[in-house]
Amino acid sequence: MRHSLLHFGFDIKIHTYEFQDSRRNGVYNPQFGDRVIFYLNIADGHSFWEREKSYEDYWLAQKAFTILCKQLFPSGFTPEQRRYDVVGVTLIPSWAETVTIDERIVQRLLSFFRLRKNETRFQVANLDDSLSSYDNTPRDVGGHHRATAREFAYDLTCFIRSFQYFGEYAGDRDNIIREMLDRHMTDALSLMVGLGRLDCLRNANAISDVSRAHLENLALSQRFWFHPCVQDQGESRLPTTLQEAAYAGSQLASALLLIKIMQRERERLEKIAELERKAQDTKKQLARLQQGS
Repeated sequence: MRHSLLHFGFDIKIHTYEFQDSRRNGVYNPQFGDRVIFYLNIADGHSFWEREKSYEDYWLAQKAFTILCKQLFPSGFTPEQRRYDVVGVTLIPSWAETVTIDERIVQRLLSFFRLRKNETRFQVANLDDSLSSYDNTPRDVGGHHRATAREFAYDLTCFIRSFQYFGEYAGDRDNIIREMLDRHMTDALSLMVGLGRLDCLRNANAISDVSRAHLENLALSQRFWFHPCVQDQGESRLPTTLQEAAYAGSQLASALLLIKIMQRERERLEKIAELERKAQDTKKQLARLQQGS
């Protein structure tokens, strides 16, 4: 019985807003977020290697995860759209308004795909993907549903990093959503690191000092075995600088160093452009003065 109710739970129509009058002034219906969170709570821990449930609860968790992969996680992006997104144009996933309508959903999604780390490896809960600390390459995608969930998690991090507005320009609601997403930025960045997908970080605008410090702490928290100082001693070593972490093989450290270089270069080019504009203005003023004499 529980299995059947779980299977049809997303088929029950729950209106996002309840309208109080003929002017369609809507009030958010919290049951909408309750259902999403309910499925996430049941699905949490569905992966075999992190099973801490009875067999029946484990089976239910897998069922709930499958339903989420069918009902919530698909993005609707085509390969062409994803290539378009790489050049810096932020696309809006089909689930974006559904997720951002309730901050509880964003918070629970980020805790569902929470970062797990040991001394030498980052992992993402509920994706069952182990990531090597040396190359951040997924070892096992784990089937179609996990691939769908993995793409959703990646799109979620990019959306949180880059969202500006839903329509043609930013309105009050968009600004509220942006402020809400900023409150969960560090969790989104942690997820991005766990996925080993740092490209959306490099393509995004300059990161804040708080975000940069968070990422640097993560990069310096990985221990390395293949390190010149300890590789012959059978020990691991914590890096003390980003340069050392990058040399030992940290993709995150390499990305952070590249971001610093790009930000310094942008500042240098902006100063050059400003000075060139001033030089042009000075040249025009000088020409006018000379004509006047």
